[in-house]
Order: sequence, then structure tokens, then C-alpha cells
Amino acid sequence: IRLSYLSSGDTYYWNGSVFSSATVSELSATGRENWYYTDSAIENALLSGVYYKVESKSWDKSLNEEASWKSSTFLFDSGAVTFVVQKPQTADLYYSPSKPLAAIYGTAVSALSGVQKVNVKIEEVNTGGNLFWDGSYWVASSTWVVASGTSSWSYPSPAWTDDKIYYVYVNVLDLAGNLSTNTTVAFTYDGYKPESFILNPGMAYHKAGSISTISGTSRDVGTYMSGMLKTQIAIRQGG
Repeated sequence: IRLSYLSSGDTYYWNGSVFSSATVSELSATGRENWYYTDSAIENALLSGVYYKVESKSWDKSLNEEASWKSSTFLFDSGAVTFVVQKPQTADLYYSPSKPLAAIYGTAVSALSGVQKVNVKIEEVNTGGNLFWDGSYWVASSTWVVASGTSSWSYPSPAWTDDKIYYVYVNVLDLAGNLSTNTTVAFTYDGYKPESFILNPGMAYHKAGSISTISGTSRDVGTYMSGMLKTQIAIRQGG
């Protein structure tokens, strides 16, 4: 077999130790009908972003030689896969029916080989044991699903449950088999409506000067509540 790459018009061949353009190096494979060549040093010598050619030629026991070299070319890619989860965002901690999260989506880039797929895992926190979305149902075993698209990707949200904490995990696999590390985004789905209470005025009749300030309290409800944002009031004359 021969392993080589082309650079600036010169062909560099693997000689068992290094790539060299000094001579054409041919290496002997192990096996006959099924053959292989193993050399742990090759992996450290390959350069990311470079196209390599593997060539093979065989002989039979009668010393008949194959007519020509067979070849296969590949791009060696050890580069990092980068991606962004655009929604949900780490800075956006709460969603609800009034602030929906209809899909999980983002972008991904693998500069050399390209993106093969984007994996998504959705975890729902429960006191009786966390559940994972398998594409159709919530199940007890940790499960990944595949998003649609590559450079721009998305996954439709399951039906979120009120008063739950969710974790979304994302990683990306490129065409060379490089798998990124996971990115994790946590958020709370809070569909419970808050409550407000008027303290002043608190009686049916008030004298002048007793209601210069209108006051009360408001509270959010639920176990994993998002907390109060604001309270608005309206003052109307008449019944």
C-alpha cells in the first residue's frame, strides 16, 4: 500500500516513520483476501485539513500483479465543531403559554468536513425521577433525539408542563466523526397565573385624605415560580 499527500507540487509518502518526498514508499499489508495495515504513528503525523490518498495493489501466489493501483482519498479533520443554541438561551430562564418556547434551535459549523447531525436531549425534573423526551413520549432512560437541519437546526418542543424545570442538552457530530462537548441550558416553565390583593382602599367608605396611596400585595404561585415582574392598576369612576 501507499499513503501520501500533495503539497506545493510535491508528493509526500508515508515511509513507516514520517512523510517524505525523497522517495516513493510502498508498505506491506498484513493478510491476503482480507488485509490491513496498522501503524499508531500515522495518527500523530496526519495534518488536519489535508487530503490524503491511500493506494493498494495486490499479487497472487503465481506472482500475477494487479494491473494498476487502486486509490481512495480522504480529508483528515480533527478540528473542533462549534455551535450556538439560540433558543432557549442561558440568560432567558422562564417560559410560559404567554411566552412560548415552540422550538429549540440554533446554528452549527464544522469548517472542514461539515456538520453531520445535531443531537438534542430534553430532561424534565420530577421528584419521582427525571424524565427524557424520546420524540413521542417522556421516558425514564436518558434519550437523545436528532434535530432537523445542520448549519441551521431546530427541534420542535414537546408539550411543556406547568411548574417544571427543564434541561436542554445539545451536541454536534461532524462528517469526520468529531463529536462536540455538550452545551446545557436550563429553564423553568411557569404557566401558573400570579395573584394580586388590594389592601388600600380596603373599606367600602373612605374620607378625604385616606387614600392618597393605593397599595396591595402580589404573589406568584407554584413550586418553581418565576417571581413577580410588575403590578398594574386601573382607577375607574362609577360602578
